[in-house]
Amino acid sequence: MEGHREWGIGLLCESKGWDLQPELIWLDSEGHSLPAGPTETHRDSMDLLIVRRRIIIQDRDTNRVTCRVQLQQRSLEKETEFHITAEMFPLAPWKVALAVLFPLAALAVIGSVIYYRFRKLRREQRRKEADIQKM
Repeated sequence: MEGHREWGIGLLCESKGWDLQPELIWLDSEGHSLPAGPTETHRDSMDLLIVRRRIIIQDRDTNRVTCRVQLQQRSLEKETEFHITAEMFPLAPWKVALAVLFPLAALAVIGSVIYYRFRKLRREQRRKEADIQKM
């Protein structure tokens, strides 16, 4: 896990020691391929391949993500599974703003209703007083 990235969680999958170029695939909990960044390929000091691929998970409903490394020429496959909880996701700025502004807006509406209700009662009271004085 690389931490918070672009209002999601950054994940990195890295596999080392390959003599042929493997394929790196990110999968959701149902086994569907996920869009990810490009595969980065480097060679180590023994001329073996190191492959990396990053992804940013922004969907709070995705709680399990798998990185699969496969070399089809040799029928090799390795997987690593990441478990992500909803609490790990950062709050989007609009959600923070909504959490602050909604109670303020509710207070403003309630205050306005009370103010106008009070004014209406005062007007009615003045009318009654004026009617009494006319008699």
